[in-house]
Amino acid sequence: MTALRQTPITIFLVLSFLASEAFALNLSGRLSESNGQPLTGIRDLEVRFFDAANEGVELASPHTLADISFRHGVFQLEIPLSDSDKESLASQASFYIQITNVTDQRSYPRILYKGNALRSEIAAKAET
Repeated sequence: MTALRQTPITIFLVLSFLASEAFALNLSGRLSESNGQPLTGIRDLEVRFFDAANEGVELASPHTLADISFRHGVFQLEIPLSDSDKESLASQASFYIQITNVTDQRSYPRILYKGNALRSEIAAKAET
């Protein structure tokens, strides 16, 4: 895989429960090429969760998502989390999300996520 490149990335996270009571992390954002041009077309992405901005411990199972559509660099993902992954991430005050464009073998800088929304969603679900 190529070395980490400083490429603009914007991420928005939404947490949701699926009808089957499974837990999903909905992630949307915008990825750009190293020249600043937005990604277009179809790509495969890998999403990983860490406890540090560099290196660190992986907190949950990696997720590879195939055939993700990009329009003007914008993408949307629904990442199903197992119970153990959900609990692992919820136990963190914050964690880092690593996105890798598998198709082009390009990793993007990790994004810091403050886990309050994740913990709140899990607590609310437990009360019902």
